[in-house]
Amino acid sequence: MEKHILSILGYSQPRAGSTYVFHTLSQIIQNRWFIEQMMFNDMGVNSDPWTCKIHDAHLQHPNISKAFREFSIRKDVCSIYLYRDDKEDRILSHLLAQASNRYYSQSTDIALEPFTWDKDNDPIQRFIGDDMRDMAIRDTYHFDKTIRYEDLTGDWRTDFADWIDPSKDYNYMPQLYRKIASKQDKIAVMTNYDAFKKEFDRWYTE
Repeated sequence: MEKHILSILGYSQPRAGSTYVFHTLSQIIQNRWFIEQMMFNDMGVNSDPWTCKIHDAHLQHPNISKAFREFSIRKDVCSIYLYRDDKEDRILSHLLAQASNRYYSQSTDIALEPFTWDKDNDPIQRFIGDDMRDMAIRDTYHFDKTIRYEDLTGDWRTDFADWIDPSKDYNYMPQLYRKIASKQDKIAVMTNYDAFKKEFDRWYTE
């Protein structure tokens, strides 16, 4: 890295691998791990090195937006923009997480249960709004690095090779968060995927 990094400030779309990315980085550089906007509460962010992730909903609060802007340009902070290119897969991930009440996992052996898309509670329009805000956030705030979800392999030594110190063995690394399911896995257990796909294509091609 170009600057001496003590803390990591991450922005991510929901369902873009943010828990895996930012929790893993916090373990690699061994700093304190904060969940989302908690870093902006009274938790000592001006002293101990930390890692924190933020979603777009948090940045709609003026005090969080101001703090994010200030922290993102500090020389001891690396600000990272994480996004997921595949918009359909991001929505599928949301639907599966909502149906199973499992938003992240450290297990490699997860049995997926069938789930059904509910048109009356369809999140597609909300996700379109999220995408528009994400574009504005990328242009509004300073980011040192950009990570695309689709480029992540799930092997932390590969995904974060630039952060690894060759002199360390990292035996202390805990079991890390993992992808719950591939896109094809989600499609396979969605009972009415064809109907969902038709609605998705209608909104994203208009």
